[in-house]
Amino acid sequence: MDYEHIELEEAKRQLALSKLQDMLLEEIEMYLSEMKSIAEYATSNELSAEGSDRLNGRMKEMQKSIQALETRLLLSKQSTILQ
Repeated sequence: MDYEHIELEEAKRQLALSKLQDMLLEEIEMYLSEMKSIAEYATSNELSAEGSDRLNGRMKEMQKSIQALETRLLLSKQSTILQ
């Protein structure tokens, strides 16, 4: 393999990794935006205990999803460092 081919393959790999990281960040942003909307709704409205529990449950689900996405993002960054 010549040097230019190796550089091209590395650039392709880095581009794919950047696209993955961008997608993960967009998903995190989506969850954060929804969480903000829920928080604003909860602040502006008087909720029943059931409604509050339902919204809290949804917030916890989103927090777990964000944590999973953050883990994937961290692992993708570590793979960049290792290579």
